[in-house]
Amino acid sequence: MVLPDLSKATPSVQKQLRDGYNFLTAKIQAPGTTDGELGSAYGEMAKLLMAAEYRDIAEPGFLIAGALQTNEFRWP
Repeated sequence: MVLPDLSKATPSVQKQLRDGYNFLTAKIQAPGTTDGELGSAYGEMAKLLMAAEYRDIAEPGFLIAGALQTNEFRWP
């Protein structure tokens, strides 16, 4: 996942998206991250993107989250 151009978003939305992206990136890079933790991080980032109306960028995050957490009903 990559962050979209946030220049038109409000400062608070920009901060939320950057914080969520930094959290996701940290989870991806941490060697001990479980599939469940990674799935949650992708899903939460996708939710932030969806709320900010970046639907096209959110969709892959939901798909990855669903693949990592197959029993989680929120991601599909």
